[in-house]
Amino acid sequence: LNQRRYPNNVTLFRKAVAYAINKTEIIEVAFGGLGVEAPPSCSTPFGQFYEPNIPKYPYNPSKANEILDNLGWSKGDDGIRVTPNGTKLSFTINCIYNPRVLALVRLIRDYVAAIGVELIIQPLDWGVLWEKMTVTYDYDWVYAGWYNFAQHIDPNWAYWLFNNESYWGTVNVPGWNNDTLNKLTDQIMHEVNRTVQKELLSEVQKIIADQLPYIPILFFSAMDCYRIDKFAGWIMSNGTSADNWQTWLNIHLISSEEIPFRPTTYNYMTWSMMIVLVALVVVGFVKLRKTE
Repeated sequence: LNQRRYPNNVTLFRKAVAYAINKTEIIEVAFGGLGVEAPPSCSTPFGQFYEPNIPKYPYNPSKANEILDNLGWSKGDDGIRVTPNGTKLSFTINCIYNPRVLALVRLIRDYVAAIGVELIIQPLDWGVLWEKMTVTYDYDWVYAGWYNFAQHIDPNWAYWLFNNESYWGTVNVPGWNNDTLNKLTDQIMHEVNRTVQKELLSEVQKIIADQLPYIPILFFSAMDCYRIDKFAGWIMSNGTSADNWQTWLNIHLISSEEIPFRPTTYNYMTWSMMIVLVALVVVGFVKLRKTE
């Protein structure tokens, strides 16, 4: 939600939207069950730096409606809410042209409609979407993602994503900034004690989950094919199957001594055909000698 624009910059509104979204159903319907719910802290829901004791927003449209009612944002005759200053809760949401993404965005549109928010879906080519998100900031809502800030293994992920001196912090897609978080992520960047880093990062995650600069939906899990007859060392990682950095550091080719011989139909058929061919050649050679 572009927090350069009202009412996206109202934290309670973002919390109402978070309560309105059914992440479990999105994962099942739009992604075929391939995914895990993303915490509101933008962390992975696993790993040594994950802080589970944060504000959470489980699917609860009644709670979402209650928040908006308490803000005094009432529904008009068309069912769309209007703020006291006359701003209608009608937004355009941009995304890329992708069947899975469009399925997800349509679900979000239906969820927020139940709390009096209108979403108009406008898919764009990636280049146009990127410029809107990072250059002109000419958008209301956008659905996009990032690949891989290594939240489960690197304590500096929050610095890269939010600190106003990092690339993403400078780009600042949502238009959100927090001085306390900037100081904490600076401390983490220069801290060498893992225990202290974890304590600081726990505070960072609590701030992010409370303020909701982003509304994370899921971490997508890919369905990968991989060979166990030729390669060993595959490591299954939470949410990412066998395609992960642990695997690439550990994978190795199985030596011929390690590969057991396993006869197959192909083996037997191949040897049978070779025997028949040899027999035919021998018979033909004998007949040819007799003729001579």
